[in-house]
Amino acid sequence: MFCYRLFKYYYDEIAQIFKPAQFKIEALTLNEIHKVYGQGLSDSTVYDNGIFFGKNLTDIPKKSCMSLMFEEVLSPFYIFQVYSIIIWAFDDYAVYAGMIVGFSAFSIAATLYETMQTRKKLREMSFYQIDVNVYRKIDGEITKLTVNSSELVPGDLMEIPESVLMPCDAILLNGSCIMNESMLTGESIPVIKNSLPYSDIYYNGKEDKQYTLYAGTKCIQARYYSGNAVLGLVTLTGFSTVKGELIRTMLFSKPTDFKFYSDSFKFIGILAVMAVVGFIYDLPFWLNSGEDDVITMIIIKASEIVTVTVPPALPTCMQIGISVALGR
Repeated sequence: MFCYRLFKYYYDEIAQIFKPAQFKIEALTLNEIHKVYGQGLSDSTVYDNGIFFGKNLTDIPKKSCMSLMFEEVLSPFYIFQVYSIIIWAFDDYAVYAGMIVGFSAFSIAATLYETMQTRKKLREMSFYQIDVNVYRKIDGEITKLTVNSSELVPGDLMEIPESVLMPCDAILLNGSCIMNESMLTGESIPVIKNSLPYSDIYYNGKEDKQYTLYAGTKCIQARYYSGNAVLGLVTLTGFSTVKGELIRTMLFSKPTDFKFYSDSFKFIGILAVMAVVGFIYDLPFWLNSGEDDVITMIIIKASEIVTVTVPPALPTCMQIGISVALGR
């Protein structure tokens, strides 16, 4: 098994490929779901499922400042700046190089701070755990236990908690629930969820939403007419839930292609062509200059043309522009 972008995969020896570690509830009919999981899991099954699926947590792992800086802050522009600073230092432009270092350090620090604050807010928003009541088979008898929601595993039979957020995705097995799903859908009108009927059709997570409770949604009221507890079958936990997928989308979103950023590469390309023309024009003068180490002098001067043609403060200006635009 291995984890990629907070999602766990296992190796299927029969198919000889890696597959996502998901609870195969859609392979059962509605009658089979009631029959197989309506009495709770045994201790051995709970242990096996806990090893296979992991803990029911949406806890975003922390990253150090250095890893964030190398992964999310540094860009090819900053690498070019390092190259420019080295060239200027060799040719007595130390003050100018020092100023660019200062501006670049300020820009990197500001971007790193914004990134760290965003990840901190996301971690606080995603982490959630409560105590829930579950029914499990201990020595052949169905026993009611109170466990932390992080210990829930797919297949567990749990009581639906009222007035708090759901800690996992679950199928409602009896009674009915009034759910507030505004956290996921933005819809402020409460939704009524009915219990899973008895039928020989197969369960489909996308089509049978009226029987499914989602992590992150709140149960306003749970009702069962004979006075028994309203029960749900845990189907998805951790980052496999709908809430977990939403968090992973935020963390690993598709790269945003700012037009300002893409146009800057075209701009730099035009300036690079101008630098090459300037180098070809100056090459005969350098060869006839009478310097002792002509090759070294030509390399430094040619590099200076490139570093001066491309604006050294461009990355800082771009970052400030993007930050202001995002703020607006």
